Amino acid sequence: MNWIAIALLYLLGMGMFRWLGGISAAGEAFSRWGRATAERRRSAATSSSS
Repeated sequence: MNWIAIALLYLLGMGMFRWLGGISAAGEAFSRWGRATAERRRSAATSSSS
């Protein structure tokens, strides 16, 4: 019984991950986050040095 539950939860998790876009979508989200963070830091450094 436990092995069946583990297998079902694993399949459900993989299905949800694929439904949300998978590895490429996660990579793109991290890339957008990194660009936005860098831009905020650049803006803060520019405004504080003026």
